[in-house]
Amino acid sequence: QQIRCESSGINAEYGGNALEGSWQLVPGGLRRVSKGRSGIWGVNKHHHIFVLSANGQSWQRVPGALVHIASGSEVWGVNSNQDIFCPTTKSMEAYPWKAD
Repeated sequence: QQIRCESSGINAEYGGNALEGSWQLVPGGLRRVSKGRSGIWGVNKHHHIFVLSANGQSWQRVPGALVHIASGSEVWGVNSNQDIFCPTTKSMEAYPWKAD
């Protein structure tokens, strides 16, 4: 699975039409991806969690396993048992998740 982002800078959340722009291939392969103030996050088919690096060229694996992820001002996720999780710290070296 490939990841693409709309590269014209126009998208629906700003009142534009994403179909008017072009799409840029982003390295990686994810089942779910979410972009918010807390960054661009995703999960793959193995339920591994990833966050896109600041330069947008590589994904950093984050400890844990989720099937869905949402990025806004905070990151939230759901595991295969449908338990809801949020991180307990912002440290990328140890990004523990707590059940909510």
